[in-house]
Amino acid sequence: MHATPANACFTAPAAAGGLGLPVLGWLTQLHDCLDHLALLNGDDEAASALRYALVRLHATAQASGLAGVAQFAAAVALALAASPSPWHQDGNSRGVLRQCLDLMAWQVELADPTTGELNLDQQEQQQLLTELRDTLAGRQLNLPLPGWAFERRAV
Repeated sequence: MHATPANACFTAPAAAGGLGLPVLGWLTQLHDCLDHLALLNGDDEAASALRYALVRLHATAQASGLAGVAQFAAAVALALAASPSPWHQDGNSRGVLRQCLDLMAWQVELADPTTGELNLDQQEQQQLLTELRDTLAGRQLNLPLPGWAFERRAV
């Protein structure tokens, strides 16, 4: 498949040199997947591509020595995995996820190009992770409960 705005998240990013460039390729792919999910909410292929890109982002960041970005990518992946259906969203969770990806891109740009070190606190990461978990949980709470949840049961 060739990359178009609707299916760009299905193509692997081009290999690039430099410490952070492969990581930025995966971040670009993740943004493409989010755009695809915004167009087709809940699309299984885009959701799978997003999951795969998050795993690859984590592995690539780890291999590149960008430990902070790798840990943040893993935490985002875990937050999404903890939600039963994170891909059927109202847009709030996608917006927070986009902020997480933007922060990772910013961190890659600020990392030392030879060592990968990033001397920043993790406060913004923690705030975004909390917000992502909260929006996923809030979205879940807005789902209608099955009819049996309202039936009275004898104790």
